[in-house]
Amino acid sequence: MTNPWPSNLKFPYSIYERDPERFPLEDEQLGRALFQDLHRKSFLGNPPPCLWILRKSFVECIDLMPTSKYSPQRKRLLISGIAGGDNIEAVALSCAFLNSEKKKAGMCFVEWTDNRWWHGWQSFSEEGALLSGFPIVTRALDRHPKPLFLGGWFSTARRTGLRLNLAEHVLEKYH
Repeated sequence: MTNPWPSNLKFPYSIYERDPERFPLEDEQLGRALFQDLHRKSFLGNPPPCLWILRKSFVECIDLMPTSKYSPQRKRLLISGIAGGDNIEAVALSCAFLNSEKKKAGMCFVEWTDNRWWHGWQSFSEEGALLSGFPIVTRALDRHPKPLFLGGWFSTARRTGLRLNLAEHVLEKYH
């Protein structure tokens, strides 16, 4: 497959130790912890779209704002290329969006290598922050339908052999 992103694409990037308090190992706890992070950031303004790459001993966070003009298909290929990397346990996307009623909402979607997923979302209050840190949750384990345009990243990477060398596309690593 040809490279679907330009070589000059650079992402703001941060890396954290995989602290089990902040990034739990259990599915439900991890999804809720990442949603809580989005909730906290919502008090500071519009949270940027963030891709979390969870590995055994560390977690990377990529600001996806540089891809804001990409089509959903192109974003899916980009995230799939990242998910195709080595030693990744899960990938998560957290962001603000406009819901079907054109009201601002926030969501977090987590996918594991075996294609399990967790999705939590909630509307923003009139004051600008998320209503609370307790999202409306759907999960693959409960046999809910997967939200459109989300997930399938690991299966796409496996099916196409897609891999992105992330080191070539990060602006700066900081803790």
